[in-house]
Amino acid sequence: MNKLKRHFVILGKAVISGSIAFAILSGFCLLYDNMPQVLLNKDGTPTNCYMPDTFWANWREGFASGRTNNEGHMSVIDYTSDMPVDILITGSSQMEAKQVNLTESTAGRLNDLLPEKTVYNVGFSGNKFLKCSRNLEDSIYMYCPRDYVVMETSDLLFPEEELRAAIDGANSDSKDMTDGLLGWLRSTAIGENHFLELVYHQINNFRSKETAAETIDDEWYESAQYEKTVDVLLHKIFREAESTGAKVIIIYHPIYRFAPDGSLVWPDDHEASVSFAQACKKNGIIFLDMTERFQTEYENNHVFAYGFVNTSVEHGHLNKDGHAMIADELCKIISDKDNTDI
Repeated sequence: MNKLKRHFVILGKAVISGSIAFAILSGFCLLYDNMPQVLLNKDGTPTNCYMPDTFWANWREGFASGRTNNEGHMSVIDYTSDMPVDILITGSSQMEAKQVNLTESTAGRLNDLLPEKTVYNVGFSGNKFLKCSRNLEDSIYMYCPRDYVVMETSDLLFPEEELRAAIDGANSDSKDMTDGLLGWLRSTAIGENHFLELVYHQINNFRSKETAAETIDDEWYESAQYEKTVDVLLHKIFREAESTGAKVIIIYHPIYRFAPDGSLVWPDDHEASVSFAQACKKNGIIFLDMTERFQTEYENNHVFAYGFVNTSVEHGHLNKDGHAMIADELCKIISDKDNTDI
């Protein structure tokens, strides 16, 4: 009996200690990694979003906090159906930009640089270029951008299946952050615990690393059929934006790394960049390649586009300087185009 009692005492201490540790970790994560519950395509919207008008904080990569807007997006302004949107920002976590404060994101800075324009950001984690292309028609139908639709990518080579799915408007078999049991749990009340949310990220990152080694199909990328398929996608994008009179800007922000001598090493995609730029021009799309600006800022001012004081400078998401560079280049393009059209 005494032995059984001793086991219960040990078990009770373990439960109490575990509960206290869980509570402390959950409290710490209120600032370290506190993102609102994810709403999957709420009310038929073309993109996922977060719980509207909810506090968020991120110290996991950078130091930032804020509130989602009335639609659950990382936008400095709220949206109403009678509000004209001049510039619609779409994209992945790079444009969602939860690593910086809302006013420091590309959309936030563009709002300051172009006060006469209404800039609305619907960027969301996992919405990479092809996924945004697939959902673009619905996004344009919902927000009716009058002047520009901005898209972004850090890749210029696209797998055949995903490229064709973007053209057809169909879901591809590729996984994103909302797939499977983990994605479902993240979208439920269980995901509202910020420590469990952090565990989710750790597991998801582990899964991503396991599948990161993707087979490169050189034969596909070097084929005439690939160029033709990219051309078809870009024409589709142009045609959908043209329905509201908007022009399309595609931002290419390559992910670089550092060589041992401190110089920057860029992706080996010069031919792909030239080819993609030509295809954009052919289809009336503005192609903004950030390579030269990133290189210049690093060489002249020792400024990095990616990384934070609590991460590596050559990995991860755009920092406030990277967003500022992109916003500045976008502002130049938009201002020049507007002056030309007068």
